[in-house]
Amino acid sequence: LAHFSQDVGLHQMFNCVGDVFTSISAEWNHIAINQVTEAIRQRTKQLCYGLIYGMGLRTMAEEMGVEEQEAAEMVERFHRTYPGIQSYIAQCTEQCRARGYVTTIAGRQRFLPEISSHNKALRAQAERQAVNTTIQGSAADIAKVAMLRVDSTVRLRGMQAHLIIHLHDELIYEVADKHLEAFVKVIRREMETAIAISVPLPVKVKKGSSWGQMEQT
Repeated sequence: LAHFSQDVGLHQMFNCVGDVFTSISAEWNHIAINQVTEAIRQRTKQLCYGLIYGMGLRTMAEEMGVEEQEAAEMVERFHRTYPGIQSYIAQCTEQCRARGYVTTIAGRQRFLPEISSHNKALRAQAERQAVNTTIQGSAADIAKVAMLRVDSTVRLRGMQAHLIIHLHDELIYEVADKHLEAFVKVIRREMETAIAISVPLPVKVKKGSSWGQMEQT
């Protein structure tokens, strides 16, 4: 969203050291970083994803556990703080209406014929899908390119490392102990540089003997 919208404030958040949602929470609520509670951070995170997923106000209010009017006020305040987001959403939907499709960062296309429908509900759904596809589809592009590059390097170096699960933005590998240190460097490099975008993509790597016993490297 920061890459596509080119919102100045959002860009600054992603280029700062620290947790993005905590930083956004502090700026959005006009409080210090150390005043951001987990509840405030979680609410901000839900709002961000709600905007990306194209949630309606009713659904967003239910997800956040607030009244619909409060959700509307939060969305409005968020858009005032990061005006580039609303501009991007409008640009994305209008571009889709003109072309009939949207394109992800890797060039994949999704056609949305209902974007010009006379049926208001169908048109609104297509508008949400246009934004959602561009952002989530591009995130999927980045993950898939990274997976291919990791696999290529693993094969080239003869590492004992195998992809077990791809879960949203998380990749889980089974790696031989003797190759673990080198593999951590490979996956961090490939995931952070898979596709060049205008904000950094820091990768967190955890290791452990099982999924339930992971520790930050």
